[in-house]
Amino acid sequence: MTYEDNVNDHMDRLTVAAEALITHWSDIQVRGHLKEHPDLVLHDLDLIAAMVRKVRAKAKKEKADWGELQADPHEDFEDRLAYYQAHTCDCDHCYKAVR
Repeated sequence: MTYEDNVNDHMDRLTVAAEALITHWSDIQVRGHLKEHPDLVLHDLDLIAAMVRKVRAKAKKEKADWGELQADPHEDFEDRLAYYQAHTCDCDHCYKAVR
């Protein structure tokens, strides 16, 4: 397996974990409890937490080299959110799929 294959495989794993965590969050919000065993939820959380630690450390390390951001991070996020919310697809894996 190439380095790129390893990265792609890990991205798939993080995507599955992130989507599962969104579902777990939704279950808690709507039902007040998890629908899956907590060990499964904790596994997903561990994968995402490790990724967050790595990205946060790199962002903090590189921040000084980038200079001051000229845009509002919240506005940028809201633009990305609007773009995402406007999309439709027929993917079996996307909860926004048109069925």
